[in-house]
Amino acid sequence: MREAIARRISRRTYGEPLNEDEIREINGLIDEVNRRTGLTLVLDTHAEQAFSSKKYTKGFIHHATSVILMKGPSDLSDLREKIGYFGEGLVLDLVDRNYGTCWVAG
Repeated sequence: MREAIARRISRRTYGEPLNEDEIREINGLIDEVNRRTGLTLVLDTHAEQAFSSKKYTKGFIHHATSVILMKGPSDLSDLREKIGYFGEGLVLDLVDRNYGTCWVAG
C-alpha cells in the first residue's frame, strides 16, 4: 500500500501560492497523466475566485490560489472513471511530494 494513501487528508486551508519550481513539478506530473490517458488536466495558478463564493464552497476552502482542472473529451465513454482513477493517482503523487490537496467537484 502506498504511504500516501495512509497519509492523505483533505486540506481546506492553504498558505503561500505555489512557486515556480512547484509549478514546474506539478505540471510535469500533469503532462505525464495527459500523455498516458488522453485526458486534459490543467493547473490554474490564478484560481482565487474559484472558492470566493461561500454559497458554492460552504466556506470550507480558504486561501487556495491553485486548482487542477480535470477534464477530457466529452465523447470518451469512461471519462468520469478515468478522471477519478488517474486524478486520484495524481493526488497521491502530490501527497508523496508533501502538497496539500482536496477534491472539489462542480
